[in-house]
Amino acid sequence: MTRKRITLSLLMGLSLLSSNVLLLKENSALAKSVTPLERTSKTSLVITQVDNSSPETGVNPESDFFKQAEAEFNVLGEYGKDLYVLYRLVEKLARANNLDERNWRFRLVNQYEINASASELNLLTFYAGLIDQLHGDYEAIACIVGHEMAHHEKNHIPLKVKLADEMERLKQEADQELLAEVQQNQKGSRNVVGGFIGGMVDRVVGTRGLASATGRTLDQSLDNMDAAERQQAQKRAKEIYEEKLAQLNQEFSAKVQEQELESDRFGYLYIARAGLDPQGCFRAMDVLNDLPTSHLPGITHPSTPERIQKLKAIQAEFSTANLVAEGKANLQNSPTPLKYAVSRDGQSIRIESRHNRNINDVL
Repeated sequence: MTRKRITLSLLMGLSLLSSNVLLLKENSALAKSVTPLERTSKTSLVITQVDNSSPETGVNPESDFFKQAEAEFNVLGEYGKDLYVLYRLVEKLARANNLDERNWRFRLVNQYEINASASELNLLTFYAGLIDQLHGDYEAIACIVGHEMAHHEKNHIPLKVKLADEMERLKQEADQELLAEVQQNQKGSRNVVGGFIGGMVDRVVGTRGLASATGRTLDQSLDNMDAAERQQAQKRAKEIYEEKLAQLNQEFSAKVQEQELESDRFGYLYIARAGLDPQGCFRAMDVLNDLPTSHLPGITHPSTPERIQKLKAIQAEFSTANLVAEGKANLQNSPTPLKYAVSRDGQSIRIESRHNRNINDVL
């Protein structure tokens, strides 16, 4: 069995782009919360990739490969164990659903958010809070993984980028309108305006990463206003926000929610083909259903009860046995575990496509 050694440094302080479903913009708060894969020090983690092209006699090459991978990820402690789980799930879903024609990337953000997202080119992002809430229920985690993979496979990312741009425009317009009104009436500042309207949009529309910071900015700024002024500013901010939100709803809501339901559908099908219990999707939804915002209307996601009803319809539509058979056929056509390495961004794990080969074997 041939082994290829790849050195991973455990490097600290790398910046990240925000991986939020909506805000695909740079977010310094998120960067501080990511557990980096490398650090500039003399200590390094050596990951040995196992090449199964020439397995040893009497050894199950797939089992040996995954045991070696697990040992290497586990060097990173609990974080590494979670990375290994995500690697195994992305890898299995890719091969079982003919999604292994491309490279995939995934990363784990060490921040307690119940969230996951798909962004950039084949990048999957998962948050520690989500993994913690579903810890040990690998079918439920797999359903989330499949959902995010479907966003890429079904080409949903361009619309999300467009919506992110519109969200930014909305905030700027609301900021400017409220700022002009406040300046006409009293000594308001841009911090009051931007913080308040930004926080409202973040909380209701579903973006993340700004709510706590803007909330603190708002509290500090409102200290400079009397009670009547604060009440007036809050009322007007709500009115402006609702006007802008109505515009976004009209243009984006139906299509974006349709994409979310499509990703739910294929997430269910993906894990069934991988031989995992599709009931995991319902268990994942049960966790989401307990979130305070799960029953509220929003631009990006249907309510969780609606998503559960759609999943029940999918369950009735498809035979699990037939899906498992399809997945087994796909796995027979792609029997070799997909290799992995640290992506060149230094922040994510790259899972190689089934076409990964050494250049010397090609030429």
